[in-house]
Order: sequence, then C-alpha cells, then structure tokens
Amino acid sequence: MMKEILFNYEKAQEEFDYIVSNINQVGKKELDYINDEDAYWQSDLNILEAGGKDFLLEPLQTLQPLSYAVLSEYASEYYVGFQWFNMPPIPTVPINTMYHFGFLLVKNRLIWVNYKDCISADYLKCFPKNILDSWFKNSRSWGVSSTISPVNLRLLLSGFGGASAFIYYLPIVDKNWKRNILPVLKEKIPDLYNGDYPKLRCFLDSRLPESKEIIGDQLYIVARGVSQKIYWVKDFDFINIHYLENPAEALDAYCAHTLL
Repeated sequence: MMKEILFNYEKAQEEFDYIVSNINQVGKKELDYINDEDAYWQSDLNILEAGGKDFLLEPLQTLQPLSYAVLSEYASEYYVGFQWFNMPPIPTVPINTMYHFGFLLVKNRLIWVNYKDCISADYLKCFPKNILDSWFKNSRSWGVSSTISPVNLRLLLSGFGGASAFIYYLPIVDKNWKRNILPVLKEKIPDLYNGDYPKLRCFLDSRLPESKEIIGDQLYIVARGVSQKIYWVKDFDFINIHYLENPAEALDAYCAHTLL
C-alpha cells in the first residue's frame, strides 16, 4: 500500500502562486478580487491582520495547555497562500478565479487553520464551552490534507466540512445500516435528525487524508444541538458509540500528540 504524503511547505511553494506572512505583502490584484467578491468577511486574511500565530494560540494557553506548548515551540508564523486558476479548467478560458488559504507549519507539515466568520460561529455553538473558547474561538477548523485545498480535513478539529454527516459512513460499515445500526443510534441520540437533516456530524477523523480504512477514531457532535456532548466512535463501531466524559482533556492530549 502506498504511504500517504501530507501536504508540506515544498508542495505549497510549488502549487501556490505566492505565499505571504504579512497583510502588507498581499497584492492589489488579490485584494481587489476578494473585495469584489464580497468575501473579506470570511477570508483567512483576517487572521493575519489580527496577529497570525499569536492570535490563534492565545485562546489555547489556559484551556488546551499541552497543545499550546507544542504549537508555541514548533509552529511557524501564520501564512496565507494564493492560487489563480480558470473555471472551467479549459486552456482557452482566462484565469479569472482565485483561492487563498491560511496555514501554520508544524515540522514542515501544513496545518490548515481557517478563519471563523459569523456563519461558522453560529454553527460551532453546539460545542462544549471550553472547546468553543479555545480551538474555535478565533478559527473554524484545523487539520491536514494531501492537497492544496483544505477540504475534508483530517487529524485535528475540522468543524463541519465535506461529507461529515454520520450517514455518509454507515453504508461503508453495513449495507443494512438502516435496519441494524440506525435504531440503536436513534435510541442513544434522540436528536439525531431534524426532519430529514442528519445532525450527527464528524468534526475529527484520526485517519490520514484520503484514507478509506475503517480503522481509527472519529469524534462527532450534534449540529445545532443543546447537549454539547462529544461522541466517540472507534473503528466505525457505531453500535458502541459513547460520549467523552472529559472532552477538553482528551482533545488536548490527542492534539498535542498528533501535532508532534
């Protein structure tokens, strides 16, 4: 089996058009594009303006001390990379679209850290207060990928990205999941659904990016829920799902270990 490679700084330098560590280094063309799209309110440039690494780490100091110590020692300054491309990807179409994403480097691995805008702030309120006030106080997601895009992040607390609803994973475990697993989950988690909307969402997947193995730990929370319980699924065993008694301590120890 081919070993997966996490996205690193060398790959970032190859794929981004340019990378900045200071808001004054951002070009007029890029700023104009962001402002024209009315997208500055959700831009990772807000993290740069607010202080970069210090802005992100300050909330962790008291509430996630192990992770704070690791990031203080090993994390780089905060960077934002810019990439222009054409949409659709046809050579004759002018390059008219831009992505820009922010990240820290820890031991040369990119840790994507995205800005928490007003919309994501509302969704994140379902987390326990000590998690909301640390990892999610100034950002909406942390994680690694194998590509230039911070979508479907793995290994760290990544909010609600991509195919994170629990029903995405159940058919992988059991093709008869509606009969064998769903009734058990409904009994354990009464607010599993809101109508047809699956509220149980994976916010941390310990598997490597793109891994399709069913071995590993996943943490879930009920989106827009009021219980603020964090649920743990080990090796996709949804039948034995249970909630963490001390999620802040568990996440701090896990994230500090994973970052190293």
